[in-house]
Amino acid sequence: MSAEGELYVDEECRDAFKDKLDKWFGKDNWNLVGSDYGGIYSLSEMPGKMIVDVEDVDEGKPLGKVEIKNKFEIEEDMGGRYIVCLPKSIKLLSKIKNH
Repeated sequence: MSAEGELYVDEECRDAFKDKLDKWFGKDNWNLVGSDYGGIYSLSEMPGKMIVDVEDVDEGKPLGKVEIKNKFEIEEDMGGRYIVCLPKSIKLLSKIKNH
């Protein structure tokens, strides 16, 4: 089972920034590599700023790096109060040539 941190990068950030990632790396040609955050089991422990590798969807070759900034909010429901982590912004740090 994947940790919350890895799923957050692989799914939440992917969905939030799909248009920009498609523009930078080609439509549906990329994957965000969330494994660096696989040891995080509570989203309240996510860093405010993350450096995330981007790889080719077919071959797994590196395409570049992006910086993702997160925002944190406190939500409340019948179970109590808890911290949620939401993708805020993304910035292209590097792109490997030949792609």
